[in-house]
Amino acid sequence: MNRIAHAIQSFSLNDYESALLDIVTLIDSSAKKLYGTKKVGRRFRKLLDDKKELIFWLFTEGRFNVAGIHVTFNSGCNTLSAKTLSELLYDPLRTVLVHEAQFPKDMRITNDLTFGYENGVFFFPRSLVLALLLMLISLPCNLRYKEPATYKLNLVNGTTIDFTGFWGNEQLLICELEKVWGRKYKPLPPP
Repeated sequence: MNRIAHAIQSFSLNDYESALLDIVTLIDSSAKKLYGTKKVGRRFRKLLDDKKELIFWLFTEGRFNVAGIHVTFNSGCNTLSAKTLSELLYDPLRTVLVHEAQFPKDMRITNDLTFGYENGVFFFPRSLVLALLLMLISLPCNLRYKEPATYKLNLVNGTTIDFTGFWGNEQLLICELEKVWGRKYKPLPPP
């Protein structure tokens, strides 16, 4: 079973720790294919920065749609006042999962949109796990992971989607979810 299939299975079984371990590994391997052999942290953050509009749109089920978005979060740390989405995902999540082989002790998966640090706890929404997984599935460089199986996932709102047809195709993913959510995706036009 490949990493994407394993992440899908783990997500479906509510095993978000296993899903996230696969997802952070896939973010790095996808970024390496897209950007070459830059340092791991740089390429990991670049992929997330390049896809942040899509990730936020997916994460909020189309409710948060701002072209050219730049969001910072209170890091909950005395030495650094704010972090971007890519920094929050790389530093406390990817680094701990990969180097320490464990889920961060201060991390809690939520069923709402709570994301970031509060009172020493890093809240991570289930919908962001799904958003990262869907973003990875939609990347053409991950077509090699497509399997003949039909994959269906329950979205946070309870809707079930079959995403087999839009594997490797971000536009088809967006079109399908625009229909499901009734909300348009409005990314920043290319430079």
